[in-house]
Amino acid sequence: MCLWGNSMANLNKLEKAEKLVELTGSVISRRKFDSSTPKKHVDLRRALEEDSRELQIELRTKHYSEEQLDALLDFYESEIGKSILQANERIRVEFSDGYREFGKNLAMKLDGSPQLAEIVTKNSTVDRDDDS
Repeated sequence: MCLWGNSMANLNKLEKAEKLVELTGSVISRRKFDSSTPKKHVDLRRALEEDSRELQIELRTKHYSEEQLDALLDFYESEIGKSILQANERIRVEFSDGYREFGKNLAMKLDGSPQLAEIVTKNSTVDRDDDS
């Protein structure tokens, strides 16, 4: 049984893997940049994000059967699946906050430099969804 309707039922395996990555997010999270970020850093990050997305799609296509992709899509489109995705996003943000603080403290211990701690903090910023 397919919960995501006829439009998804006609997708091929690659398209289903793309949809799964879209629903579950990328290993390398999308990051917002402010106007002070050098363009080359923004371009590099965007390229890494796209490469990461493409690799995730390739690996899901390789390692999941079409039946598994269907089951995962059904699950993530269900109410409980959507609530788990929302909880995962909150976990990701809280983990990042804790990890950023850990990195900042470690930089201060190793180097004693507030500048290094600031660099660590700035470079580990995570995007937050509007509802976070």
